[in-house]
Order: sequence, then C-alpha cells, then structure tokens
Amino acid sequence: MTGQPIAGRFGFASCIQLAPSVQTPWLGLYGDRDAGIPVDDVEALRAALGAAALPAEIVRYADAEHGFHCDDRPSFHHEAAADAWRRTLEWLDRHVRTEPDSE
Repeated sequence: MTGQPIAGRFGFASCIQLAPSVQTPWLGLYGDRDAGIPVDDVEALRAALGAAALPAEIVRYADAEHGFHCDDRPSFHHEAAADAWRRTLEWLDRHVRTEPDSE
C-alpha cells in the first residue's frame, strides 16, 4: 500500500479499499495536522485494516504535520519522529525475519 493515497486518486484504488487484502504486516504513522491526509481517512483506514488477515497498526500524532520525520523540513516534529522511529524498529523486529528457517 506504500505510495497509495488513503482515499484514492488519479485512478488508483485507495488504501482503504486495499486494506483487507494486505499481504504483509503493515504499520502506518500519521500526523493529525497533515493537510493532505484527513484524520477521518486515517480512521477509515484503521477500520478497514481490522479486516486484514495480517497484523496492522495505525499510530496518529496529534501535533505532527506531513513530513514530521524529516529533519530538513519545517514540519519536523522531534517527539513524534522519535516515537515513530522507535515503533518502526520494534515493528521490524517483530515482523521481519532476520534468520533463515532451519530445516
């Protein structure tokens, strides 16, 4: 679902439509003050991911804007970025295999 608009545009299916069929564990990190991604869309995505067969999580940051994790942007939000990075690393530790299966 990476790169897909939550609500859909430009002829692409929305993340909301695709959510029930995700094929990998999925983590979404959103700023509530992102002018391009309304909170209502984020919550609709959260609800749609509830039907997914794989783990999925949505995290919202109340004071963060779009690009809150990029320290080269005026929208950089240190606290949200630090929490998002911690959650991302934890998510990867839980859901990405680092050792091959032994047979």
